[in-house]
Amino acid sequence: MRALAQAHHGQDNPLVNVIGRAVEGGLDLFLEACDAVPPELQRPLRDVAEECVIDAAYLSWLLRAGRVAGSTRGRRWYTSAAAVQRYQQEVAVVTIPTGRPRGSTR
Repeated sequence: MRALAQAHHGQDNPLVNVIGRAVEGGLDLFLEACDAVPPELQRPLRDVAEECVIDAAYLSWLLRAGRVAGSTRGRRWYTSAAAVQRYQQEVAVVTIPTGRPRGSTR
């Protein structure tokens, strides 16, 4: 309701965010129903983080940023050890940059 009220006053971003999350949630349900998510990407984030010896909060950020393949169900992330290892290999050979871009601030 707050997003609708803000959109009424010219602030569209909150409403766009709500719509985007709804679309993403619907697509996630559709893909899950189609079995489009491979079984190896269905391990909980915490289990994979422990196995790969990586901080769970950092892995969560990597998933949200799209740097590691994974999927969400509800508010929980699921991924695979292979996806994390693939990311680590890409970083090791400098295929993808690490950290924030230069000149960016928090």
